[in-house]
Amino acid sequence: MPEILHERLPVAPWMADHTMRLPGTVPIALAGWLQRDEVFGAQMALRDRLIAERTADVHAMGEGCRPAAEELLATVLGHLDGVAGYARTPGGMRRPDRVVVPLEGPPLIVAGRLVQEDLVVLEKPEGAAEHVLTGAILCFPSNWTLAQKFGMPLARIHAAGVFEGRVPFRRPLQPYRLHVRFRDGHELTKHDPYFFVPQLSDFDLYLFGEGNHYSIYYKLGAHPTVLDGLAGTRFAVWAPNARAVSVVGLDPSEGMLGQGLGRTDGGSIAFVLGRAEMLPFPDATFDALTVTYLLRYVDDPAATPGDLEAFAGPDERAWLAAREDVLLYR
Repeated sequence: MPEILHERLPVAPWMADHTMRLPGTVPIALAGWLQRDEVFGAQMALRDRLIAERTADVHAMGEGCRPAAEELLATVLGHLDGVAGYARTPGGMRRPDRVVVPLEGPPLIVAGRLVQEDLVVLEKPEGAAEHVLTGAILCFPSNWTLAQKFGMPLARIHAAGVFEGRVPFRRPLQPYRLHVRFRDGHELTKHDPYFFVPQLSDFDLYLFGEGNHYSIYYKLGAHPTVLDGLAGTRFAVWAPNARAVSVVGLDPSEGMLGQGLGRTDGGSIAFVLGRAEMLPFPDATFDALTVTYLLRYVDDPAATPGDLEAFAGPDERAWLAAREDVLLYR
């Protein structure tokens, strides 16, 4: 897929209260509903190609969705009739890039060829407790596919079990906790990590993507922090090709492991009993290693860097090898 880049961002969602706490849904004014920016032509050409060549991947419409989809198309057309650059023609609707889109055919595909935004239809079936995704034209999702969410209720938007609930929006935000009951009967009460405002903003990612974020070390990695009066560790990692990221804590003391378990939800971090001289992991298990006050506590500090080297990835092995001759312990 070709890269389509902006010279400037058309919106700054991290600057507005109602959009900075993603994911979620918020009402918007129809006047600013459909936007057009500097890459309109390039994005619309790509949308046309995806709709033509990968229709099943980007378009879906369930049984009974057509009336809602036709209503959506009528709303889009009514809005575009008053937007400069669009014009009705005998063949359909002419876009600002001079492409004429026929108005016959599946309504979501027609609408999706007219505007840059992806469009999704949510309906609440009779007798159902939740709205369900019944139709969409979705060419540019962030990190999920239409197939993963089509036909799913909002209360569960991912097959693996991602849930969404609504709470009244007010400022200042009121802290809350989640009470979780697992299938085995185990229960716990925990803070919701999604309550907190994202600490790695879109602006950070924008500068990082440009190669101009000169303080990214303050954002990535693990950093002690206090958010809304709660002390903890903020952790962020850049892993664009990873399917998942996991954290493992190792300590030779069962008491210290118990302290760690008591400060987490019991599932986000794996705690392992072991010693640094004899790590209980296969070679090349980890991509990154971090230690605190390690060498002062091991029986053989000279051998420990070599032991760690076997379990690290290539970058970490090079870092450790370069320090084999440095006096790290006295």
